[in-house]
Amino acid sequence: MLTTKTSEVAKLNEYTWEEVREEVKVVNPKLYEIIEQLNPSKKFGLYKFRYPYGMKIIDNGRLNIPLENGKSSFLSGTTGQKSLSYRSIPLALVLHNASEVFIEDDDRIVPMRLLKPGDLFGVFEALDPPDQESSASVTNVSAGARSAFMLAKISNSINHKRLTKELGLRSPLPNGLVDHGLVFAEIAHRTKTTNPWYNEILFFSAEWFKERPNDAGWLRFTKYLHEVAWQQSQYWRTLTTFGLLWKTLVKAITARNIRPRQYLVDTIKHLIFMITGAVPGFAPIENEKAIPAKIIQEAYLNVYLLKSHSPILWVPHHFSLNQPEDSVYYSLSYPTLLEYSFNPKQTPTIIEDVREIKLLLELLGNRPELQNDQTYHIVKKAIFGFYTCDTDIEGKITSSADLPLIDRKLFDKNRTFPHTSTFLRGCIRISNK
Repeated sequence: MLTTKTSEVAKLNEYTWEEVREEVKVVNPKLYEIIEQLNPSKKFGLYKFRYPYGMKIIDNGRLNIPLENGKSSFLSGTTGQKSLSYRSIPLALVLHNASEVFIEDDDRIVPMRLLKPGDLFGVFEALDPPDQESSASVTNVSAGARSAFMLAKISNSINHKRLTKELGLRSPLPNGLVDHGLVFAEIAHRTKTTNPWYNEILFFSAEWFKERPNDAGWLRFTKYLHEVAWQQSQYWRTLTTFGLLWKTLVKAITARNIRPRQYLVDTIKHLIFMITGAVPGFAPIENEKAIPAKIIQEAYLNVYLLKSHSPILWVPHHFSLNQPEDSVYYSLSYPTLLEYSFNPKQTPTIIEDVREIKLLLELLGNRPELQNDQTYHIVKKAIFGFYTCDTDIEGKITSSADLPLIDRKLFDKNRTFPHTSTFLRGCIRISNK
C-alpha cells in the first residue's frame, strides 16, 4: 500500500491494482478481466475508503472523505486531492455493502438508484468533458440507504426521548418517513459493536483517464464504461417513449369521458419505470447490505420499547421481471416522483387517486392498438395490487391488513403487522405474474 503524506484534515491511502484486484474480481468479474488485460502499473492509483452507515459519500456533487474520528472532510481539504479532483465525482466502484444515489428536493428524498457491490457511480462524470458536468451538483450518494424507513410508528415523544437519552442521540423526533434514515444513522453511529457496518468504495485516480487513442486495451475499458452509462441512463432514454404511449392512451380515456389529473399521469409513468427497473420503489429488507438492520431494530424493541408492531425496515429496491417472486411498493403518501405536476386545489382523497390509477392501468392493459408496443407488453407482465389502511366504501381497494397474507416478507409470527402505517394509506404493489 502506498501512503500519501498525512494531512491535518484527512489521509489518502493510495493502492495499486495488484493490491485490490482480488476484491474487484469478487464483485465485478467483467471489469476485473478488462483491467487485468491492461496490466496497469503502480502509477495508476486507486483509493479505498470505508464509510459508516448514513455518511454522505457525495454531498451535492462534492466528494467526502471519511476521517478516523467518524466525521468526514470534503476532498478539497485533503492532501493528494489532484488525483481525485479530475471530475466533481471521480469514478467509483462499490466493494462492500450498498450505497444510495438520491436527490434532495425541499422536504423530499428522491431515491434514484441503490448501488450494490460491483456497481459503479461517477460514470457520466468520467465520460463527459469537465465543462458538461451539469447534473453533478444535485447528486448525493450515501453509505447505505438514506431513504430507509420503518412502517411502525416511531414518533412517540416519550419513547423517542428514552431512545435519545439511552444512546446519546441528538436527532429530533422524526416528523415523517423522510426523517427515519437520519435517526437510523445516528443509532448505528452511537451503538458500540465489534463488527460495525460499513460501505467500502474504490475510487479511480486521474491517471486512468488520460487519453490513449491507439491502445486497444484502454479502448475496451472506455467501451465498458459507456455500456454501464447506457444502462444507467435507462430512465432518461425512455421518457419520450412513455410520452408517446400516453398519447395513445389518451384516446382511450377520452372515449370513456375520463379526465385524469396530470399528477396521476406522472404517477403511472413512474410505476412503469419501476416495472422496468429504471427507478426504485421500496421493499422490506431481506439482508443487511443496505442498512445495519439488527442494531436499529434492537434499539426500537429494547430501548424505544416498540409495543406490538413488527419493526419492519424498508429500503429502495429495483424490481426485476426476471425474478419470479420479486415485488416492489409505491406509496402515494410518500411520493418519490422525480418530477410531477401538482395542484392542491384539485386534490381529492388518496383513495380516490388510487381508484383512478387502478382504472387507468386497466385501460392501458386492455388496448388492442398497443399490441406492438414494447411498453404495453411490459405492463402486461406485471401484477398490480392496490391497498389502503382506510376503509374503501366502494370496495375497490384491498385492506393493507391483508398484505402479510400476500407477501411472506411481511409476515411476523411474533408481532403484528403495522397495517395503519402512513406508507400504506395509498399503496401500490407491483409483482411478477
